[in-house]
Amino acid sequence: MPTFHDSDISWDGDEEPSQRPEASGEGAASYRSKFLPAVSISERYELLQEVGRGGMGKVYLAFDRFLDREVALKQLLAKHSPAHPHTNPADTNMVIERFLREAKVTAQLDHPNIIPIYEIAEREDGEIFYTMKFVRGVSLLSRLDAINTNEELSDDQKLDERLKLLGYFIDACHGVAYAHSKGVLHRDIKPENVMIGKYGESLVVDWGLAKIIGQEESEVETDIFKSGMIQVDENATDNLTQAGSIFGTPAYLAPEQARGENSKVGPHSDIFSLGAMLYELISGHSPLHAETLRATLFKAAMGEFQPLEEVCPNAPRELCAIVARTMAKKPEDRWKSADDLAAELEAWRSGGRVSIYEYSSYELFKRFVSRNKGKLIAAGLVIAATAGVFAFNAWQDHAAFNEALAERRGALSKAEKDIETRKPTELLAQAESEIKRLETQQAAYSPSTPVPELAASAKDDAPRSRELIAAAEAIDERLRLANEPVKDEFVTFIPSDERQGQEKLSQSLRVAAAKLEALLGGWKLAEEIILSTPGLGESSKEYLSYVA
Repeated sequence: MPTFHDSDISWDGDEEPSQRPEASGEGAASYRSKFLPAVSISERYELLQEVGRGGMGKVYLAFDRFLDREVALKQLLAKHSPAHPHTNPADTNMVIERFLREAKVTAQLDHPNIIPIYEIAEREDGEIFYTMKFVRGVSLLSRLDAINTNEELSDDQKLDERLKLLGYFIDACHGVAYAHSKGVLHRDIKPENVMIGKYGESLVVDWGLAKIIGQEESEVETDIFKSGMIQVDENATDNLTQAGSIFGTPAYLAPEQARGENSKVGPHSDIFSLGAMLYELISGHSPLHAETLRATLFKAAMGEFQPLEEVCPNAPRELCAIVARTMAKKPEDRWKSADDLAAELEAWRSGGRVSIYEYSSYELFKRFVSRNKGKLIAAGLVIAATAGVFAFNAWQDHAAFNEALAERRGALSKAEKDIETRKPTELLAQAESEIKRLETQQAAYSPSTPVPELAASAKDDAPRSRELIAAAEAIDERLRLANEPVKDEFVTFIPSDERQGQEKLSQSLRVAAAKLEALLGGWKLAEEIILSTPGLGESSKEYLSYVA
């Protein structure tokens, strides 16, 4: 059996190598073997076909002639490559550093659910690239799109198909948890960045915006990240990593991340993004989607999204509770780790109990039967258990409904008291009076006759619209509680005429807040408020022209 000795690069055995070591320079040796092809770095990889590209680089399926295997080879687009002299050197250097940083950070994360990096290298022509494992498969986003666009499936069947992807999501959670344990944040978690392999493997990819926890970013690193920051471009879609002053992809951002509070971004921010991805996996819809990128960012910054159970009424209630915890507005209210999130999902999948969900007796009974169905069949108890379910079901459903109804009425009573405390009608009247005063001042304004009162008011922007928006949100919360079914049954809590009046009042409060902001110089926030106000229809154009 041949044996290698690294110390003298010799070969012992019956089979002769193709060439003995030859001296070169000061004691250097050039070794040749049929196992070590005599090719340069440029010749090592044969590019077979392009398989993907983004704003910074493109990925090829390549063949490694050294190791006789397929790899994924990522290199910069021509406009960013140092091998192309027409590029701007400063911009090129920034993109190259981000490109190399992505490879370096990913290479340090040795986990089954994180794409492994094989090599970072530079070809003789100056082209920089790195190689990694080639995964034959598709992204989680592609799988979701295929299910959601399948017209042959009913809504329930689509939900069942999406829930079959939960195992891949759990794997992604483990990969993210491992990265966090090594002090690395991903900052751009989304379905597009989870790859599902042909043989069931799942991998978290694209660590281009990764950040080392606790490490202050230097000016150079900040410059590096500029190509992955968000810029409010109305022509851009909200599921693409943007460029500007906020890192990540708008439709999956945690509130603190969407507000650009980068010093507050931590593992809890990645966990929120996992929650947004889980929300989409269950419902088929992104929780933070809006008509424009600007409106999406505003929703993300406010932590506003429609509860999962409203968007997907047939979603399991335990999963709705898990999503709500994962996407909590306050970071401290989310899961402590991505592994905790994965554990709750595993419990649900195996028929166990989700720790944060309050089960009724009937729900516990059903989960027991589901978890122990095989044992019950073996024991001959399924028929008896099924018969017992019907009798138990009628009684338990009635008791559960009454309990939920009482709980809902209590929540509505609390919401009504909150509205009374805020006095929205009086608040609106005061706001409209202030708007008239400011409009009068504005009409009289000219460069020779400045308006000191208006300028002074503009300095204190905190209370301008806060009370009006808070009152509108209190009304919206009461309407939401009244509209939501109780145990899948619709109950009339508010007469239709009162509901319409309350919806109009909420809308008027938001419009008044936008007008105040515009008059006091806060045009950007005024526009955000108008764009996020539901039910304006064609009127929104009129209001937008007012605040422009």
